[in-house]
Amino acid sequence: MPPLSAPILRYAVTCLLLLFATGVDLRMHNNHRKWLQIEAIKRGILNYLGLEQPPVIRKSASREEEERMYQHFLQRESEQHNTSSEQSHSTASVRSVHVLPVEIETARGNGLNSQEAIDLAPSLTLCFPRTKAIYPGLKVVRAELKFYKGLLITERLGRVNSGSARHANVYEILEPTSQDGEHSYRLLDSKPLDSRSIITFSLNIRPLIQRWTGNAEQHIRVELEFHPPHPDILVPILTSDTSNYLRLEVETEQVQSITRERRATNSAEDCQRRQRSCCRKTLQVSFKEIGWSDWIRAPESYNMYNCGGSCPANYKPANMHAMIKSAMHQLSGGASPGLCCIPAAYEPMTLLHYSTEGKLTLTAFEGMIVTNCHCS
Repeated sequence: MPPLSAPILRYAVTCLLLLFATGVDLRMHNNHRKWLQIEAIKRGILNYLGLEQPPVIRKSASREEEERMYQHFLQRESEQHNTSSEQSHSTASVRSVHVLPVEIETARGNGLNSQEAIDLAPSLTLCFPRTKAIYPGLKVVRAELKFYKGLLITERLGRVNSGSARHANVYEILEPTSQDGEHSYRLLDSKPLDSRSIITFSLNIRPLIQRWTGNAEQHIRVELEFHPPHPDILVPILTSDTSNYLRLEVETEQVQSITRERRATNSAEDCQRRQRSCCRKTLQVSFKEIGWSDWIRAPESYNMYNCGGSCPANYKPANMHAMIKSAMHQLSGGASPGLCCIPAAYEPMTLLHYSTEGKLTLTAFEGMIVTNCHCS
């Protein structure tokens, strides 16, 4: 039987693991599920080595030979780790799109029944609470405050449209420099508003979000202003769920040095307690438990990991195609397939084992350890 390629091996093992990891048969006993897991790993390793069954060890290597080969194993492991780090540094960074929650704190100039209020520029103070998507060292590629709203054609809207050109402005709110001082404002972006019944705009606040990644602020605030005033915009914002048409969309790019640090601490990709969204799960493999410690000499065990969890809207999308697929799933009410949590990258692993000729040898297995997961 010819040996299987690394992609086929990964696919076979992943399919067998997903069979129980996704809870297809919830009645399956834990011991039987563990047996399936071990059998999948055993079959994958044997196929990769081109073997139908483990080699029979008729004569073990001498203690000196085993120690010498073990030193080679440690050296190979160190070289693979360094090579993986260099490749991670040189390959293209992974981009992700996050939708951050937008909270309305206050509204100014919204006394819409008087002409005096109409002459004021209605504005909103918006608050963005910090989420796990924002962390130190992150590179922000794009950050846009997006608005989309269809308005009813009213007499008031007609009067507003007949006036001068209208704009939507967004300001960074700067903290006062003294205890008795007042807040100041810095213009981030300004865009003309549509003169039609559908109002859309997208304001660029990337510099503010990028600075946010470098400090410990748990919230940041901006002022959204409509000038001249547009009461038909402000009223629906104040009286309904803003998530339907007001959103902060942030596109980020993982900086590789940060990626390696986060991977080493297992804080970014590993599942947290009671986490249900897509993440990396521990999957410990013990060759002693498998019953192969006689012919696989190192490592004694390793963590191969697997991916599991749900993929809600805009959560860890693999690429733009995944974002579109997720949108189709939502728009179709579930009729179109949703996203699945799958491995996004792998690292190799080296085995020190006996060959069919009874000699100790080193074999590198590509794509054996999952390093992170995404939704695709």
